[in-house]
Amino acid sequence: MEITAANGYELFSQAGRYYALQFLSKMLSNTNYYHKDSMGDTFTAIETQTAFLLDGYENSSYNKIAMMPEGIWWEEEAKDKFEYAAKNIDESLSRDQRRFGLMSLPNPDASYQKEKNTIIDLNKAYSFVNGNIASSKVKAAKAFLAFCHTDENLRLYTTVTNTPKMLSYNITDDDYSKLTYFGKSVWDAYTNSDLVLPVSESRLFLDNQQAFDIFRNFRTATESVAVDAFDTTRQKGAVTPQAFFNGTRSLFDQSYWNANYAKYF
Repeated sequence: MEITAANGYELFSQAGRYYALQFLSKMLSNTNYYHKDSMGDTFTAIETQTAFLLDGYENSSYNKIAMMPEGIWWEEEAKDKFEYAAKNIDESLSRDQRRFGLMSLPNPDASYQKEKNTIIDLNKAYSFVNGNIASSKVKAAKAFLAFCHTDENLRLYTTVTNTPKMLSYNITDDDYSKLTYFGKSVWDAYTNSDLVLPVSESRLFLDNQQAFDIFRNFRTATESVAVDAFDTTRQKGAVTPQAFFNGTRSLFDQSYWNANYAKYF
């Protein structure tokens, strides 16, 4: 089916949306599948990283953790914990020696195995110029941003942070060798996937960017967060992936689409 401005609501019926919900529901269906504190309202991203790196090593009463949903920048955020683990527990727990890798969502069935992964970059911009600076400084600010985004400095950015920017550039074999094991897996995924950027020349998109934010589109009329809907410790499994999927389709149906966007088609 060809998606146009007139039938954009059909995107809410994509099978991939259902498969993602199904996977999330399965992960939350058994409390043995996740850390006991991870569903708490006060368990921060930094605490999650700390548990991922140290549980089962520093505190033997906890099991080692296999996976952590995180952004590709997490290693840089957790560098102090890597240093702590290497110094106080074992050198093998250093950032350079841990063998972490980026894992995409599993394919729902065998028919998807020949397809590339799809990666979406949620950032709409990488750099900003303060709108309140003196007009005499604007030219210098733009020149500095241009300097930061030369091929040489983008390569440097990647080797220092172990993350790519969603821009067109390559790194050398020597650059690649400087990445951590996790950094190599991120670069490999980045260069071997279909990349999607949240940018468009479409007036419909430009005028309604907040409405098309991905986090606003995985919800129903009664459930605003899928994780909470599937958390059996709170909801007792009352919401199924099918019910959530159907609820999203109902919320963003043709009548909703026409009421909000008909002027664009």
